Amino acid sequence: MDVAAAAEFDSLMRRHVSALYRYAFRWTGDVHQAEDLVQETLTHLFPELPQLRQIEKLRPWAARVMYRIFIDNLRRARRSPVSFVGRSGTTGSFVDDEDEDGEAPDQTWDPLALTVATLALGVCAFLAAIIPAGRAAAIQPMTALRSE
Repeated sequence: MDVAAAAEFDSLMRRHVSALYRYAFRWTGDVHQAEDLVQETLTHLFPELPQLRQIEKLRPWAARVMYRIFIDNLRRARRSPVSFVGRSGTTGSFVDDEDEDGEAPDQTWDPLALTVATLALGVCAFLAAIIPAGRAAAIQPMTALRSE
């Protein structure tokens, strides 16, 4: 990477980055996705520095390039067999919904509930594996506890 070219690109694009970010945030609705979109756009534009020097109205042109990248990403996400699921169970594009207020707690993330479920599966597997006489001996203390 040429340092002079990077400095020239910085001087050309620096005054337009905040406007590009505002457009990206308006389209994505998410801070992180907007930052990624602006970064991807700048990465896409850097090799086109000779062409950027000749463009009279750089901001609308860069915004158009960014919009096309945004649409391409949307189309790619729709074609993808992978669907992102947030903790709330909603599907679609990834949205960090851990900070949502008024949302019911997600019980599947409770470590105690997961431990109890794992223990129950282990006990069932153990009981299925032992012979019937051993199973009766293993169950007897449990049934005695229930009757007390």
